[in-house]
Amino acid sequence: MQKWNISVPPKVEQEYRQRGQEVPRIPFVPDFILRELMAWYITLAILGVLAALFPWELGEKADPFAPAPAGIRPEWYFLAPFYTLKLIPSRVWFVEGEVLGVVCFGLLALAWACLPFWASRRDGTIRTRLVTGAGVLLVSYLAVFSALGYWR
Repeated sequence: MQKWNISVPPKVEQEYRQRGQEVPRIPFVPDFILRELMAWYITLAILGVLAALFPWELGEKADPFAPAPAGIRPEWYFLAPFYTLKLIPSRVWFVEGEVLGVVCFGLLALAWACLPFWASRRDGTIRTRLVTGAGVLLVSYLAVFSALGYWR
């Protein structure tokens, strides 16, 4: 405890007792907490000012109109949607292919969110065939299209 200055050293406490004085103490709440908070706020303000005045450059600025580098792939969790979007033609009837893909993924996400409500009946039992079929279909899609996106 002495190493971290949490308690008063016995020698100092003994000197105060010999003089008949009480060891000066600071109440933790609210005095110590408020003093510490002020120190942290001042430090944070200084850090914010320094960050605003002297921003650290992260490297070359990106060119948004430059083509993507060759052989670039998304992270593993985006491989299946990425490969699916690659397979969709540029136009399907009168709809852009990208728009169709994004709308389909949004509808699938909505169906995934609503699945617990669709999968249960009023009596509390679960329609296990629907849930199991949807789960097997989803896992199969993710596995196959992630593998295809990784190796192609």
